[in-house]
Amino acid sequence: MFITKINQEQKYMDTVTEIESKIENEVEKMEEEKYNIVGIVVNTRIDEQDKIQAVLDATDGVEICATESGKLVITIDDLECEQPLIDTITQINNIPGVLATSIAYHHFEGDLAIQEKQV
Repeated sequence: MFITKINQEQKYMDTVTEIESKIENEVEKMEEEKYNIVGIVVNTRIDEQDKIQAVLDATDGVEICATESGKLVITIDDLECEQPLIDTITQINNIPGVLATSIAYHHFEGDLAIQEKQV
């Protein structure tokens, strides 16, 4: 009876250890993941808007959310980009017919949030 009780306790402890290990692995994965998204208003020449929209549609990580005469509202997801976010924004500003871009929203998590606290 005593040996059975010890075996049950050992199984319980093994299970707890396994669960703790899984939790630690998941936390490490979450800390490694970076989530960085920015919402931008792109002001364009009205006569160039369709061309600009086509270029943005073909740009990795860029999603067009809304359009209006001379304005495009886009999001850029850093996870889907092949280059740093700032380079994507610079690339958008350099498209012929783009007059200006304005960041309307920015959200980040992961290592970027840690960096912000260290600054």
